[in-house]
Amino acid sequence: VPVVGARRIRDAQIISLLAERLPVEVLCISEEGDSPSIRSAAESKFGPNVRVSCHPLDPGNPLSASVDLLRPHFAKGYSRSIESALRSHASPCDLVWLSRLRMGKYLDLARRLGFFSILDEHQIESDLLFDDAFTKMRFWHQGLTAAQCALYERKLSTEADLVVTTSSIDSSRMEKLAPSSKLQVLPYAIDTKNYVPDPDPDRTRAEPGIRFSFIADLDY
Repeated sequence: VPVVGARRIRDAQIISLLAERLPVEVLCISEEGDSPSIRSAAESKFGPNVRVSCHPLDPGNPLSASVDLLRPHFAKGYSRSIESALRSHASPCDLVWLSRLRMGKYLDLARRLGFFSILDEHQIESDLLFDDAFTKMRFWHQGLTAAQCALYERKLSTEADLVVTTSSIDSSRMEKLAPSSKLQVLPYAIDTKNYVPDPDPDRTRAEPGIRFSFIADLDY
């Protein structure tokens, strides 16, 4: 199955680039569990230097369910299976890459275990929620979620050893939100080598003077 979606493509390219230099273990949330097909697909896509393991969220209970009512969506759910994996593989000077705010709940554990922690914010999620809340009436309630999100982002970005965003705009927003955070921009990009067509003797070149127009909504 091809990797689709800007965030997934970016994550896949980061994993691929890191795997060229060091072993990479991908810990992801999934109820499917590990299987030979998942490991085979990962090795086919990224090579033998990447290992993928799937981990379920902890089962809910009445106490956590009542607390979750007050939490924003990205703060809900925890996987002791991921915690166990981090503890079992902890080694000084290892890196842990936490993709998006939802995985930020493992930041404190990673730092206590001695990992160099990288929080990949992609886009500043609180800004996206505020934009929706103030521009679309049906999303007015997201203003509260956005305020909660900003508190989480400020706390986690200050604690992380490095914060990564996808654009200079997001980087400047994060700098205002958490001035003491260490920031790096890693933009969305497409590795064009993945889209080189197979040789086709019947393929014809476009006639000189033909222009290709690409029409799309490029705002995020």
